[in-house]
Amino acid sequence: MSGKILDALVAKNEFPILFIGSGISKRYLREYPSWEELLKKVWLNINAGLDFYAHMGTIRNELEESGITSDIEFNVYVKVAEEIEHDIKVNFFSEKMIIDGLTPEMSYKNNISPFKFLLSKIFSQNVFYEGNDEELVSFQGMLNKSQIILTTNYDSLIEEKYNEKSHYNLKTFIGQKGFFEQTPGYAELYKVHGCCTDSSSIVITESDYKKFDEDSILISAKIISTLLHSPIIFLGYSLTDRNIRKVIRDFVSSLGVTEKVTLEKRLIVIEWQKGNSTLIEEVVHDNDLGCRMTVIRTDNYKFIYDKISKINQGVAPSEIRRYHHVIKQLIIDRGISGTLDTVLLSPSDLDDIEELIGNKNLVVAVGDKAVIFQMPTIRQYVKEYFGDIKSRQNSETMMRYISTQGAKARLPFMKYLSDEAIDNSGLTSDEKRRLKIRFKEQTKIGNHLETILSSYCCTYDTLEKIKKLNLSRESEMDLVSFNYECIPSNELLAYVMDKLELYEKEGLTKLSTQFRRLSLVLDLKLHNEEIY
Repeated sequence: MSGKILDALVAKNEFPILFIGSGISKRYLREYPSWEELLKKVWLNINAGLDFYAHMGTIRNELEESGITSDIEFNVYVKVAEEIEHDIKVNFFSEKMIIDGLTPEMSYKNNISPFKFLLSKIFSQNVFYEGNDEELVSFQGMLNKSQIILTTNYDSLIEEKYNEKSHYNLKTFIGQKGFFEQTPGYAELYKVHGCCTDSSSIVITESDYKKFDEDSILISAKIISTLLHSPIIFLGYSLTDRNIRKVIRDFVSSLGVTEKVTLEKRLIVIEWQKGNSTLIEEVVHDNDLGCRMTVIRTDNYKFIYDKISKINQGVAPSEIRRYHHVIKQLIIDRGISGTLDTVLLSPSDLDDIEELIGNKNLVVAVGDKAVIFQMPTIRQYVKEYFGDIKSRQNSETMMRYISTQGAKARLPFMKYLSDEAIDNSGLTSDEKRRLKIRFKEQTKIGNHLETILSSYCCTYDTLEKIKKLNLSRESEMDLVSFNYECIPSNELLAYVMDKLELYEKEGLTKLSTQFRRLSLVLDLKLHNEEIY
């Protein structure tokens, strides 16, 4: 299968900027309307007996007679939307039309457009087609490897799927919010035409687009500054789409001759070609836009998603954003108080740093992790722990790391901890005390199995049978933990390492509760079998 441009993108290992259009939502959501279908649906509610397309044709004739020939379809749609908004407002306030969830008083006092409120209800109903589960998982993987996502969609598919997979939520900016702020530039979603969660933000009528275009210079400046340094991928848009062409045209106009030459390797448009399981890749020169770009035509979106998901910088963009936020805020707080001069080396997860740092002073160093970081992340710890079963290198460092974890936090520890090892270590008395509590309270497998949901406390005699159930990753891990006795240790170890590799590919340093429980169950099983 072709995909040279995607291979090059993965080889450069750069998080891309994604533009996601309505074609993606239409691919996965039932009854998701195109712009034309949306206008027709609402039009028929208020113009029973009138022909929608006859009216569309009349508008088009009027536009052409006035000399408007470019973007004719777009101009027809926005004019019809303007008329629909007016007609719905008249019908609603004359009490000829009822909209569930909205009263005339609410609309009047809060300046809520009845038309846009109706649209927000339509796009809030996400009902998925069946049979796309695997592709949606791959879609989530791609989203989590994007630096920034921009969309003109009103629905919440992108942020919902992103946040289902990521430990840190996607930062979402609706409308023009965020375009005028200084942001980290990672794990951000810009919903440039509004969102169903805020009906007032929706851009759809002629007057909406007029105002939007008036502000587009500032918006384009933000987009352009971001696009200059990252590969750009469009999905769910057609090359004839006004929105995509305007973004590309504004972007290209800011480039020099040399930059335009290299653009074809950084500007990728994925176009849907029904039934095509292969990838047709070609470089297209668009005279109107003044640039060359790579176009991939396919119906195999899972392949596209999986390929982009292979980008791995060690941590996900969402974690980079979290790191940026925590460190920046700590520096600001300490700087204001004039106490920013002491070095901190912290083994704690980012979630805990703000609380643990308290009023201590802080300076941040960036460099080789082998030099700067004296403690592992939980993912690094588990990988090293099971990567070499017999090894006990850096045992005191690992013991100290274990002592930093919460008393109820699950992680493997039996290889390093015993009463004798704890007593003979160079740890502080408080660290030793915490380790002895863990050693006393967490060594019974049954106690950990009791915390598994009853729906996953079912007996299976092989790992393969559990895998064939096609459960979610976390649900499957709970079922594996419950059936640990029936699974040979070498199979269980390989299973844990495979799951750990998935976390690593996704760039996530945090591990799910289900994985941590499973890793401890495996640890206790290996210890009981005297494999250590």
